[in-house]
Amino acid sequence: MTIFDYIVIAVVVLSVILGLFRGMVKEVLSLANWVLAFWVANRYGADLAVYMDWAESLSPPMKALIGCAAAFFATMLVGAILISLLGKIVAAAGLGFADRGLGATFGFARGLFIVLVLVTGAGFTSLPEQPFWRNAMLSPLAVDAMREIKPHLPESVAKWVRY
Repeated sequence: MTIFDYIVIAVVVLSVILGLFRGMVKEVLSLANWVLAFWVANRYGADLAVYMDWAESLSPPMKALIGCAAAFFATMLVGAILISLLGKIVAAAGLGFADRGLGATFGFARGLFIVLVLVTGAGFTSLPEQPFWRNAMLSPLAVDAMREIKPHLPESVAKWVRY
């Protein structure tokens, strides 16, 4: 086993443990919260710039950036509070064990997804040619999975992946 194998195992195991402790409800809602926060920041962030008259020295693009960041973090904060409350409701309803088991399953899938994203990113570099990659036990599996996914990537991205 090489450092590649240890990294893959660590990513998947840590993701499973996180999913186990947080539970499926919190995991899925946290993912939805990130998506919602990006959407709110994209949709309404620049609109907040008109409320920044107090910052006359800032350029309009900087005000828009600050507005996007404020919208993102406000959405994340409100979402985190709601997710925490919902997590307590799920635990009080006696669904904690099932929720945590499904959370571990979700964590496993997320860990594999993270590994595939990292393998895809590495495909833009010379890392797959390095001995620690070529001699790894898990790299053939990851590369085969990437080869299966590559035809579904946008052509502008797929042409740069070296698998």
